[in-house]
Amino acid sequence: MLKNTIPNEDESPKVRQVSFLRRLGLKRLLISLLVILAIGGVTTGVTYFRKYQALKADPTIEAQKETEALVATVSKLMELPTDETPTVATIADKEKLKDQPFFAKAENGDKILAFTKAMQAILYRPSTNKIINVAPILIDQKAGVQPTKNVAPVVIDQKAEAGEPIPPPSTKR
Repeated sequence: MLKNTIPNEDESPKVRQVSFLRRLGLKRLLISLLVILAIGGVTTGVTYFRKYQALKADPTIEAQKETEALVATVSKLMELPTDETPTVATIADKEKLKDQPFFAKAENGDKILAFTKAMQAILYRPSTNKIINVAPILIDQKAGVQPTKNVAPVVIDQKAEAGEPIPPPSTKR
């Protein structure tokens, strides 16, 4: 309840002084909270701006961090080659890969780790933290496939590694 600002005869100066101090304390508390919130907001903004600038300067940093995290996770499940960093790809449309034996059990969102020096491809499912398939990689300079018995190889065309578009898989063997 608000007190009258006009002093009553029975109200002492001490009561008015306490009421004034309470209002002054509440104002200080509110101002202090606003200052703390403002400092926190500015600090958060500066932090995110610096991260944005770093990402803008070198966009591969985030991809390298993601690759390192993925390799660390998969290395807990199986022994991985240590002398190279894999090329990582994410399956976006499993229907386009259904005719290739390596991708028979693949789902959208699965990750492919391709170790070209070790000649090994790994299909990993992050949602279940399981390795779905492992196969050797055959790199053919002529983009022709040499079939291997009892193994479904993953073929990497040298042109595709150079950044050229990958041709659709041929049905001839």
